[in-house]
Amino acid sequence: MNKLKFLIDLDSTCNAFLPYLISAIKSRGYGFDSARYFSVGTWDIEDFIIGTDDPSGALDCILKEPSFWKEIPVLPGAFQVLQNLHRFHDVTIVTAPWGTAPIMKDVKVSWVLDHFPFFKKSEIIFNNQKWLVPGDVIFDDKPETIEKCKADKITVVPDQPYNRRIISDFRYKNWFQVPAIIEKIERKMNS
Repeated sequence: MNKLKFLIDLDSTCNAFLPYLISAIKSRGYGFDSARYFSVGTWDIEDFIIGTDDPSGALDCILKEPSFWKEIPVLPGAFQVLQNLHRFHDVTIVTAPWGTAPIMKDVKVSWVLDHFPFFKKSEIIFNNQKWLVPGDVIFDDKPETIEKCKADKITVVPDQPYNRRIISDFRYKNWFQVPAIIEKIERKMNS
């Protein structure tokens, strides 16, 4: 079997970013129009924060807190699947920090190493343009990223309300479905 290069996003792919963010918005005294957000299916979440004259500022304030990033829970099954994938393939975490402060990169690296200790720091890269990162397969939730990666990568998308209109090679609802997807990819790439 040939080793493949897998690129793995973090937020809303390996972790429960979206529900955790909505909870953080509400815990700060704002409202969130979940019904409208989930029915509209857009990437831009700030338009659905209510109870403030500056929803973008409120969102930015939450996301600039390093403590926010430290506490996001891992999605069930992600640890086991990524650990196994890491044993047989070249796996790189590709993510983007919120803002330019060095601590924002540090907190993401710490999160990965705390929750996925089999990764080395050198296997974590920061790049907003993931389509420029060499790889065979990408796991990502962002519509723009998936669209731009389709040309030269196999795309695997965790199902989210904002990416359901995007065509991908594979889609999953939870990490327990991913091993079967990986097997199909391995067969396809090694045939």
